[in-house]
Amino acid sequence: MQMAQEGHQVMLYIKEKSSRHLFEGLVWKTEDWEAAAQEADFTVFDVNGDGERAEKLRSKGLKVWGGGRLADKLENDRMFGMEVMKRGGL
Repeated sequence: MQMAQEGHQVMLYIKEKSSRHLFEGLVWKTEDWEAAAQEADFTVFDVNGDGERAEKLRSKGLKVWGGGRLADKLENDRMFGMEVMKRGGL
């Protein structure tokens, strides 16, 4: 929403069918996220669990913000995440 308010063209894909009504009338939405990503300046992944998708786009040379296998592992494996934070001094 912030990016749209700043004048950027924003397109949203909502994976969960039960949530696709969200943001209705506020931003453009797509049902074909892969085609939209091919045309975008960059793609933002706002959720974990789609790391493979984010990595696939990166491997094609597309610009991707967020997401990835490491992000998924950090989120889903709390012991791993805690160890990484400990090593980083957090």
